[in-house]
Amino acid sequence: MNTRMVEFAGSRFGWWLVALSLVFLFSQCTESSLSSSVVTDPSLLQINLLIMRQNGNDVSRSATVEAYVRDRDGKPVANNSIQLKVNGTALRLNQGATNYYGAFPYYELKDSSIRIAGNQDYIVTVVMSNGQTFELGRIRTQPDLTADHFTIPLTHHRSRPLTIQWNNVEPHSYLVNLWHQCQGEGSTSELKIFKIREKKDPSGNVVQEERSVAETDYLNQRLGSGKGNFVLPKSYLEGNDTDVNALGVSVSSTETVKADEPFLPGSTITSQREGLYRIDVTN
Repeated sequence: MNTRMVEFAGSRFGWWLVALSLVFLFSQCTESSLSSSVVTDPSLLQINLLIMRQNGNDVSRSATVEAYVRDRDGKPVANNSIQLKVNGTALRLNQGATNYYGAFPYYELKDSSIRIAGNQDYIVTVVMSNGQTFELGRIRTQPDLTADHFTIPLTHHRSRPLTIQWNNVEPHSYLVNLWHQCQGEGSTSELKIFKIREKKDPSGNVVQEERSVAETDYLNQRLGSGKGNFVLPKSYLEGNDTDVNALGVSVSSTETVKADEPFLPGSTITSQREGLYRIDVTN
């Protein structure tokens, strides 16, 4: 990741980890007693697993798999005798960082351990302490995001409106999504546009670029199925925004399915695909 992408690191887990962090914050912070027990009953565990892929013209292609395991009281479970596997490849238990609220362990896989491809089925299994295996569920990843799905320029003149076009970024139709939502599942796709400003030293040299912190500098558009476009008005870069030297564009699709029984309610498998793009602004 280059220096222009410093602020993109904060979106690594997106909404998924924000939601989980809130759960952790308001639950009891001590680790579950299941962490040091022989656990043979999957109905004692709530598991939330995320498969995430990133690509685009301003980020290296990457993929991660991460999972949080909790007991029925919301306490984190970190048990080396419990294995989580994705298509047969075991996740590694990471004890996580410790802060004021406690330690939040999780299971993970990185690119070197497993290749996450688009439009592929991934089966998640859980091996209990006694070696018995249960299927948590399965999910199909979204197709890879290509130029056929999403079209943006590499540069844009400050004085002109900008048109961004997409086609089939959201893989499901409205009716299919409505049916999934009735089942407690669902898929969403979103376009986000934001400003990137130069940060200069006292001599006027550009030393860093950073994303705007102003809420008004962020534009969000929900993407439906099929074709669509979004026109960014030229006023977005006029006035006091002459220090904006680039636009950041994020296009993401997230799909969540409920896990199979007998795991605790609230167990889910999520596939998230995110494209991160940069458009240089010219005068």
